[in-house]
Amino acid sequence: MKKISKLKLGLTAILICASTTAMADDSFSWTGYMRTGTAISSDKSTNVESVNEKAIGRYGNEFNTWISSTMNKTFTSSNGAKAELVLGANIYIDDGEAAMLGGDAYAFGGAGGYYLGEASINFSGLDFLPKDATLKIGEMAINQDVNALDYKFKNTTGTGVIYKNKNNQLAFMVDELRGTNAIDIEHNIGNIETKATISQKIANTDSSVSAMVAYNQNKLLGILPGMTKYVAQFGVGVGTTGGDVSLSRNCVDNKDGSAYRFRLCSS
Repeated sequence: MKKISKLKLGLTAILICASTTAMADDSFSWTGYMRTGTAISSDKSTNVESVNEKAIGRYGNEFNTWISSTMNKTFTSSNGAKAELVLGANIYIDDGEAAMLGGDAYAFGGAGGYYLGEASINFSGLDFLPKDATLKIGEMAINQDVNALDYKFKNTTGTGVIYKNKNNQLAFMVDELRGTNAIDIEHNIGNIETKATISQKIANTDSSVSAMVAYNQNKLLGILPGMTKYVAQFGVGVGTTGGDVSLSRNCVDNKDGSAYRFRLCSS
């Protein structure tokens, strides 16, 4: 077998970071980034498979380009109530293979290499909400993981409502792409994060459950300045290890359809 050596290059760049304030009660911001990479084999070809045992990141070894951009428009009333419009879009480019992510969590509402990341309205300061609470309505994705190497344990995506305050989050989502309903609950106790999600197929009674517990330490490995997160994750049910509510491939899969993993993330 011919040995192939590769040269890998990666780049993450800030595309736009602009914020303007026309009036005291009206602001607009537009942020984004671009991540790109390439690989060259020993025969100088750039046509190198992106998924292999040494893959890092969401799309293998990142021999491609990912562009993400988000626009925010905030309106503030005289009594302090706020409404924030959020529109996020992602573009994936990989030598004509942009459609390969058709079932990805970021793909709802998209076609080809364009994916709608979020289209929502966030409300805060409303009379019927607690002081620190927000209410989000629209199309979005809830990440169930720390963003190390862009791996995702599980995503809850679709159209729904999210209620969030200082220590709690409750969400109800309808994912038309996968045909599922999901209830997502999060609760924080000091440095401890807990998350649980129940997802059920709309067409039948098949369901799945996932859970995560994480401990945040305000030191790098307990010694140096920085952050360390210890994470334990578990999922069980129909579609847990692939398809409707898939886990990342770096989990341990069991014969009964459950999967789990333990992680240590430092920064």
